[in-house]
Amino acid sequence: MVLAAASLAAGALVLAILVPAGPDTTEAGIIQDFGLLETDTGSRGRVVIRTDSGRTVNVRAPDAHRCRVGDRVEVLHETMIWGKASHLRRRGCAARRPIG
Repeated sequence: MVLAAASLAAGALVLAILVPAGPDTTEAGIIQDFGLLETDTGSRGRVVIRTDSGRTVNVRAPDAHRCRVGDRVEVLHETMIWGKASHLRRRGCAARRPIG
C-alpha cells in the first residue's frame, strides 16, 4: 500500500514537471549573438535573439541547429508550473540552409 502511494506521488511529480501549465506561444526573430550560458552543471551554448516585437530573448541552442548571426528563427515559449521556458523550434536554422 505504501509502495503504491509512493509510486502515485512520483508519477504526479513527473507529470507536474513535464506537462505544460498553459498554452505555448511562438515568436519569430533574428539571431543577434552567440555565447555561453553558465550553469551549476557547466557551460552551455546560448543564442541571443531580437524578436519581431523588440524583445531580447536568450535561449539554449545545441550546435546541431547550425545557426548564424542574422538568421531568422522561431522561438517557442512554453508555460510550465515554474515559469516560462523558451527555446528554438526543433528545426532551428538547419532546415532553412542547404548542407555544405
